[in-house]
Amino acid sequence: MAATYRGRQTRSTGGGAVLLLVIVVCAAACATPPTRPHPEAPRTVYAFVERDSAPPAVLRQAPDGGWRIQRGVLVEDQRDTPRRTLLAFVRALQSSDYPALRELAPASLRKGMTLQSLRDHVETDPAATTELLDRLKSHLDAPIKLDGETAQMRYAGAVFEMRFEDGGWVVIDPD
Repeated sequence: MAATYRGRQTRSTGGGAVLLLVIVVCAAACATPPTRPHPEAPRTVYAFVERDSAPPAVLRQAPDGGWRIQRGVLVEDQRDTPRRTLLAFVRALQSSDYPALRELAPASLRKGMTLQSLRDHVETDPAATTELLDRLKSHLDAPIKLDGETAQMRYAGAVFEMRFEDGGWVVIDPD
């Protein structure tokens, strides 16, 4: 994997400095030598935003030229309600953001879970993952039943289960 550092910019926003790094990543096969990627090679552009008061954020440039949040933007806020946890799960699964998916898992599962094992589990049956995503996306506004520290959303014959632990909601069982 070849990475090219493209720029660094620091701005003061009144609430602290913001550091923006933009890195272009090309597949290893498209770079010969690594500092000179092939002009037609596929590439992924990431922007890393560091702020004084929060963890760094990672943005990824989408094919349409816009930017998508990849991870790290107020992760704790993504788990503050069951609905936001559901949305964070769908967004992470849709963008194959395995670090975010891992953070949405309960602590008992995260202990033995590597990013590779999570990737293998998700990518074993792409059709099933796509079907799960489609079903969840079509029921994002379905009622969520809260019962103490657990929450459930019934959808398309399945139940999306969450539990409150360590200050945020985690996904116990998506289907």
